[in-house]
Amino acid sequence: MRKKLLALSMALVLLLSAAIPSFAAGESVSVSSHSLKVNGEAADVFAAYTINGENYLKIRDVALLLKGSTAEFSIEYASGTVAITTGSPYVPNGTESTAKPLAYKAFEASTDVVTIDGAAVGFTVYKIDGSNYFRLRDFANVGAYATFNSATSTADLLTIPDENAALLIHAAASLKATFEKSIAEFTALYPNVKIETNFGGSGALATQIREGGGDMFFSADEANMNKVDDLIITDSRTDLLKNTLVLIVPKGNPKGITSFEDVVTKVGKSGIVAIGEAKSVPAGDRAREVYEHLGLTAELNALTLTLGSDVGKVRAYVESGEADVGFVYATDALASGDKVEIIATAPDGSHAPIVYPGAVLSECKSPDTARAFLAFLGSDSVRSIFTAAGFTIA
Repeated sequence: MRKKLLALSMALVLLLSAAIPSFAAGESVSVSSHSLKVNGEAADVFAAYTINGENYLKIRDVALLLKGSTAEFSIEYASGTVAITTGSPYVPNGTESTAKPLAYKAFEASTDVVTIDGAAVGFTVYKIDGSNYFRLRDFANVGAYATFNSATSTADLLTIPDENAALLIHAAASLKATFEKSIAEFTALYPNVKIETNFGGSGALATQIREGGGDMFFSADEANMNKVDDLIITDSRTDLLKNTLVLIVPKGNPKGITSFEDVVTKVGKSGIVAIGEAKSVPAGDRAREVYEHLGLTAELNALTLTLGSDVGKVRAYVESGEADVGFVYATDALASGDKVEIIATAPDGSHAPIVYPGAVLSECKSPDTARAFLAFLGSDSVRSIFTAAGFTIA
């Protein structure tokens, strides 16, 4: 049976109603209702409260929603315990709990527990008027079973694939360090998933995909993703990250360059400028756009240019001192440590936006696994990897 991953997407839109005053221990509660989507379809089922600014859902409603699913996904509620057993993909069965809280009379911390696959998990549980509520964010604490994106208030509950899966991921060279960390976290959670990577210039990767396929593509620009638009699963395409173009020089800045304009006046005919290959390395294209914006294209082309097949090669030329200056993304410069200096950032509006889209390729043999990895990249734990490296979230 083809292996599957469950993506139970809970996109929650919080609508606060009458506020309830603060009560004992400084905790604050308000009645709320949520608009819930399960796998993209509306399922307005949950009774909910907001407790100290966090969303708490009625755990009995979760059991009612999933109980009897056609998937191998068992969830039971008895004696204060919700027990979830994971399996193959979840399909909602239409059962809805319409009970909504109107006010509260009794509120206390609960000793009831949630178990997943028989093991207790650290959910914060409150008892309100005799019913138990758990915190949505705690989905993020169940490791292999969930991710949480605080920016969109989305919890994704993922089952472990029941068969071995393999993915070949083509990704821009500027993603290498962060993707290696992200993939290590993903495969630690899903040890039966094998991921191979192919890092390089986005243009070259797009050509390789057209010639030889693969499972996923993460480009450093939209233009190269567009080149394979007919080879991707359309609804899987998503913008993940943004970056910044910077000018770097070797440590000590021997030429005394302080701006993009200085490159054409201070490098000189004996100097070398490192830049990504045109139409293959997005950072190189963005750099050329900057000089077109400045009206200095002819002056740049008159210099001695060393072309890098990807942004990592450009950085290496500057690190070694082989080049006097180079154009890379901020994340690449930061990854170099103290080997290079960032001396200028491209002026606002001087080049096309630097956006990293990702998508599942239509020839992917494990599309559910690929979609799960894509969702995993949007979780809080992985987003922190990207932001620490200097990316911003798209």
